[in-house]
Amino acid sequence: MTETITADVHGQDVYVGIDTHKRNWSVCVLGEGWEERPFSQDPRPGQLVDHLRRKFPGGRYHLAYEAGFAGHWIAREFALHGVDCIVVNAADIPTNDKDRRRKTDARDCRKIARAHRAHTLEPIYLPTQQSEEDRKFMRTRLEMVRKQTRTKNQIKSLIAISGTELPPAAELPTWSRSFIVWLEGLFADRPSLKMSLDVYLEELRSQRTWLVKQLQQIRELSRTDRFAPNVKLLMSVPGIGLIGAMTLLCELIDIGRFRDLDHLASYIGLVPDTRSSGDSEHTVGMTSRANKHLLVIIIEASWVAIRKDPSLTEKFEKDAQRMKRSQAIVRTARRLLSRIHHVLREKEPYRIAVSTTSLIDQS
Repeated sequence: MTETITADVHGQDVYVGIDTHKRNWSVCVLGEGWEERPFSQDPRPGQLVDHLRRKFPGGRYHLAYEAGFAGHWIAREFALHGVDCIVVNAADIPTNDKDRRRKTDARDCRKIARAHRAHTLEPIYLPTQQSEEDRKFMRTRLEMVRKQTRTKNQIKSLIAISGTELPPAAELPTWSRSFIVWLEGLFADRPSLKMSLDVYLEELRSQRTWLVKQLQQIRELSRTDRFAPNVKLLMSVPGIGLIGAMTLLCELIDIGRFRDLDHLASYIGLVPDTRSSGDSEHTVGMTSRANKHLLVIIIEASWVAIRKDPSLTEKFEKDAQRMKRSQAIVRTARRLLSRIHHVLREKEPYRIAVSTTSLIDQS
């Protein structure tokens, strides 16, 4: 039954689904055996709390919304009002074919509320405001690096269509200061190309300036009490430098929130994706649900670790004999993650292990 109601629900559970948007929210409120007609309101938690306490006094309110552009400030503000609110992954909300084909805001908020009432929603981790801002800061640096790479590719593309040959890297290292000076002297007699190149070069200078500033800010942040001890521990891991350590800490936030290594590996994306039917089950590669920022850090560190840790080198070479090296490095990444997990849990520096082959040779 869907209707507009006012009820005394003292001591009862009231479930609320919110479909958040920048300019408004769609809200569905329901309880056991009743449901209020979905409505739209301004994107203000306080306004919704006032509505619930006025129309459904005495209830135990349980709110939920999808993780998205708004981040987690909404849940934190509801907490300040003393109201329980969880944030869920959109992919974890049960959806039927009708909801997919006739997608509306009213359907979306009702779907969330009903799933919350059925206790089928699993909340994601809710970081503090400081942790969320630190994580965004580190991701901003990655975004700037990607923009810089795109600008460099645009410059190379411009040079390619002009028919100009790049000087040998041995004589003029690509993207060095002397290389930039060489670029600035190009196309003096071709004004249109010169103007395009100047735009890209100005963008590249700006990006480099910001990356230098960000690196200095990352160094300063890494020296704070929140990060310094764990940064030192992580930098003992082969392949993990300052940027890698800070990215790990800002993304993981608290290693204690992961039940075990399997939970951590699943969060990062170092688990296989499987398809099963009847008695058959097939592995179809790595899961698509992953923290891409951490996955890149761990994989890149693994390529370094197999050159510095004899134990990892030995296991990698054995794996590489029966599978592609790109697959073998994923197995190595899982082993390296296990050691990182131990480093952060036990507060012990990374220890280089001796390979079993070396022990046999010594004997």
